[in-house]
Amino acid sequence: MFSVIMPFGNYGYRLNIFSSLLLAISLGLFFNLLKELGASSLAGLGATILLALNPLFQAQAQSSEVFALTIFLALIMFNLALARNIGTISRPGLISFLLGLTLGSHQIIIIFLPLLATILIQSDKPRNPIRTLTSATFLFLLGLTIYLIFLVISRRQPIVNFGSPKNLSGLIDLFVRRHFGPTQLHPTTLGFRSLSLFANQLFSYFSALWSRFGLAGILLIFTGLFFPQNFPLTLVLFSSFLVAGPVFSVYTNLAPNTLNLWRLERFWLLADFFLIIIAANGYQTILKKFSPPAQMVLSVLLIFHFASLHPLFSQRNNFLFWDFAKNLIRSAPPNRPIIFTTKMFDEPASTVAYLETVRKTRRELISRSQTILKNIYPPDFLSLSEKQKISRAIERETTAFPREIYYSAFEPADLPAPVSLNGLLYVWRPEATRDVPEEIYPWRLPALYSWPDYLIPVHYYYLFAKRCLENNQPVKAQKYFHLATTFGRGMSWLYYNIATIYLRQQNFPVAEEYLKLSINCDPYFAENYFALGYLFYRRKNYPSAEKNFLLALKMKPHFPEVYYNLAVLAAEQKDFTRFNYYQQQYERETGEKIWKPE
Repeated sequence: MFSVIMPFGNYGYRLNIFSSLLLAISLGLFFNLLKELGASSLAGLGATILLALNPLFQAQAQSSEVFALTIFLALIMFNLALARNIGTISRPGLISFLLGLTLGSHQIIIIFLPLLATILIQSDKPRNPIRTLTSATFLFLLGLTIYLIFLVISRRQPIVNFGSPKNLSGLIDLFVRRHFGPTQLHPTTLGFRSLSLFANQLFSYFSALWSRFGLAGILLIFTGLFFPQNFPLTLVLFSSFLVAGPVFSVYTNLAPNTLNLWRLERFWLLADFFLIIIAANGYQTILKKFSPPAQMVLSVLLIFHFASLHPLFSQRNNFLFWDFAKNLIRSAPPNRPIIFTTKMFDEPASTVAYLETVRKTRRELISRSQTILKNIYPPDFLSLSEKQKISRAIERETTAFPREIYYSAFEPADLPAPVSLNGLLYVWRPEATRDVPEEIYPWRLPALYSWPDYLIPVHYYYLFAKRCLENNQPVKAQKYFHLATTFGRGMSWLYYNIATIYLRQQNFPVAEEYLKLSINCDPYFAENYFALGYLFYRRKNYPSAEKNFLLALKMKPHFPEVYYNLAVLAAEQKDFTRFNYYQQQYERETGEKIWKPE
């Protein structure tokens, strides 16, 4: 509705503004909630500032996502539950209606239900429980009727049409989030669980938590836990934090690497929400031990501490003033590809919506989203037989790019090494002799002259390396790969790609060294073990080859090339029972049959 009312900007941009507006209002609602829960003005203000400075909160204020709307509606319900006087309106009924309405946004509102129930029980005791429950149930179902609008919208074929609920069955699938949502495991979920993986997942979560709260924030949380003002409420808050934070992170069973942590962090904001209320309780307890002047000094020090954790002024917030993405699209010459970072349009849904809108005026643009980050050679390059498969893989990966590629990235927190270059787009030309692409300034708004832009050098060195491989210049490609690693330390896929070059050259000792480096960066990257299996096969070390192939399969259960190589390995050892088994698995995954050994 907001995207329709707002008279300017593309679809994703309008939702960005909507998120910013909702979370700005949410800060006021959060402060009022803390006051109603018994916090002093100073403690409430400190906790509200802590929430405002939370990087996850800031990220959602810039995102075309549902979390801003969910938190906003949850805070309205909390404030209604604590309100002393709302006239003749039934408090439980109004809250129930809003709850049903919020479920139309996202099912994550469920995580707030224990806290909402606790507040209601402590603040409202209805005179006629049966009548109250009946009316609340009716109003809850009335709020859920928001889902019926999807039946109408889907027939108009909107740009973003989750679930395509064209009939009652589709509507039910949408309601229970059968095909998407936080309860659906991500396609990259690991196919195993172990104690070490569990420990790594928890360590990654609590390390990220420490970076957001710092020592002072953690001390406030512990104070609020061990010296609670309201024990039942604190118990519910802490339980909700555990479910929304560490438990959910372990439940998803994603490998604890940078990309997956980014996938999870939007849900971590909900866990942080509960922790900050506990921290406000702890802050209130500490303030009681000091005189008013000392309280002011302590509050100022805490604000500076939390601000130092989150450098607001080093980030770009163009969405507040200009439809930056639209201006960026105008910067591209006709018939040229543009490489976008995923976070530029926040989520795939927003990206699709934006690109569909843009194509009405710039149909000739070739838009790509992070395709440049793919491996130099896909897994089937390392297949052990059928040379035609290798040639197909190389042909697919060496499809010539147009003469120029335009690239944009403006999310400083995601960059391995920020470079202060000005400009809306950067251009890469294959014939360029310099290692860093030149910048361009077409359609540049005067208001953006002083705004920093950022380049990801590692991606450009990657492009140069790829071009060198296409031109059969492996030595030069290695040079650019090594330059890329100086900017992108810890990027497993870089070391993996270097290893594949050495595998092509049959330099197995060096290839093994780089594969081990890659494994150290990300021990859950299946392709590392796949390549190691290939390496050991070429060395005639069949037991080690099989061990690594099985490890790759463990990390990535649906990996047909692994079944293929295991079948080839079994055929080499004249073990036709295992060959038949892996052949069947490969056929199940791909629908193709493997050649029969003689």
